[in-house]
Amino acid sequence: MKQRLRKLTATNTRDPNEIGSAQFDPTSGGKRVLEVGKTLSILGTLDTAKFAVAGATVWCFNTDTAAHYVKTGGSSVAAPTGLADGIAIPAGDYFAVCMGLDTYIRSDSNKVGGYVQYDETTLAVEGTE
Repeated sequence: MKQRLRKLTATNTRDPNEIGSAQFDPTSGGKRVLEVGKTLSILGTLDTAKFAVAGATVWCFNTDTAAHYVKTGGSSVAAPTGLADGIAIPAGDYFAVCMGLDTYIRSDSNKVGGYVQYDETTLAVEGTE
């Protein structure tokens, strides 16, 4: 049995190596959002409160063989004591924490490291401008 192949003819060609070609979506007529990369900055171990910009994403990595916890808050944020007041990070795993309006992050152990991911977005809070 002979197979019939469907032949498509293109009305215009695009070079996939050019960012403009990859960004334009001919189906919708709009532009796709292309992220080239974010800036990561090392916070270090999170056993003391570390500053991160409000709205930033902090990637926390647990290097221990036991689960640990992180908590966000103000400059005097206390170390979390468990799930009641912290976010769990499994042993040997990482987790992304959005800072929201908080500016400091802290862990219950020096085995948890943090990297803050900066981008160009900002938080606009009503009544503060």
